[in-house]
Amino acid sequence: MRSKNEAAGVSRATREAKCRAALTFLFADHEAGHAVVAAYLRVPFRYVLAQGYYSQKTVSNRVTLAYEPRVRRFSYDRRTDSMHERPKAEIDRELHRQIRNQAIVTLGARAAVDAMGTNFPSDIVGNKKALRVCAKMIGIRGTEFQSWRDGLLKVARDIISIPHVMAAIHLVSLELRYKGRMSAKQVHDELRRCISPPKAAA
Repeated sequence: MRSKNEAAGVSRATREAKCRAALTFLFADHEAGHAVVAAYLRVPFRYVLAQGYYSQKTVSNRVTLAYEPRVRRFSYDRRTDSMHERPKAEIDRELHRQIRNQAIVTLGARAAVDAMGTNFPSDIVGNKKALRVCAKMIGIRGTEFQSWRDGLLKVARDIISIPHVMAAIHLVSLELRYKGRMSAKQVHDELRRCISPPKAAA
């Protein structure tokens, strides 16, 4: 027979496993929102995780971006077969576009869980911090922040309302629930399949 300590250990392990499974289901919708909106906006990312762990020290639910917003200083002109330096205004516009899109990706999770009716807590700490960083990078401060956020959340909700985007979020969420991880390529492939679903056999 098992000792009381062994039984307690098994019981605790069972509870933890059930808790992780429940969290995986909860985070799957959230992370699918991030990932599919990133794919739709062509924001480069490597993979998405939803593995049911969340604490202040360990976060195993996330979309890992490929790199921070950046713009090459020089561009190639095919017509003249030469390189030329981009004007500062052009570089600033492109950086602003990339940062804005990353902020929309951050809010894509909120838009997705709201649309899917998922009982998910309001914006988690990591998302709030990411949004604040984006805002600071483009000079949004103080009282401007809330109206800026609300405007981008509306953009995210408009994207989520596109039928093939919502369909892809459901499929990615389902995949994350059972596998816990998808590559960026897999997410892009799901989105493409939803845009052009295979034709039924005659």
